[in-house]
Amino acid sequence: VGDPAEANALGEVLGRRRGARLPIGSVKTNIGHLEAASGLAGLLKAQLALEKRLLPPSLHFHTPNPDIAFDDLNIEVVTAPRELQDTGTPLYVGVNSFGFGGANAHAVLRQPAPHETGRRTVPSRVTPLVVSAQSPEALRRLAVDWRDRLEGAETAETARLTNAAAYTRDRLDHRLVALGQSSEEI
Repeated sequence: VGDPAEANALGEVLGRRRGARLPIGSVKTNIGHLEAASGLAGLLKAQLALEKRLLPPSLHFHTPNPDIAFDDLNIEVVTAPRELQDTGTPLYVGVNSFGFGGANAHAVLRQPAPHETGRRTVPSRVTPLVVSAQSPEALRRLAVDWRDRLEGAETAETARLTNAAAYTRDRLDHRLVALGQSSEEI
């Protein structure tokens, strides 16, 4: 169930918008599942792919899953090392991780642009405004309440409120996240 759903989502959002096929792969074929550490392994694989400009193959891939429409989704499994060509723009790599307990995550890593090397200043910390509710309607009402509550708030007050929402509220089924340092950005 998981692989077709994941492949369909990637193909719908990214694959069909490209000229060339979207390369996909799994680190599990290289080192096993690793259970709780599998997401970290995926991040390391992605980081190394960007650093080395080389996509490693998914080992032991022979028969495509018949529940995945590879051609229609414009995706393909990387079966041999593939060099990433310099296009003049930074490369991006996505990592999916699905935990046994139902936690899902997708991270996007970007290759630094050449002008970004060397010392950099660290931007101020931004705490996400995490809002969740039991239904889509309740989520919309809560989002409006948050907008009204943050309107005109000073940056310090915005940070205090978003921090409290991010770390002290229950995570319900319907969620939204907004980022920003000021109430206007959020």
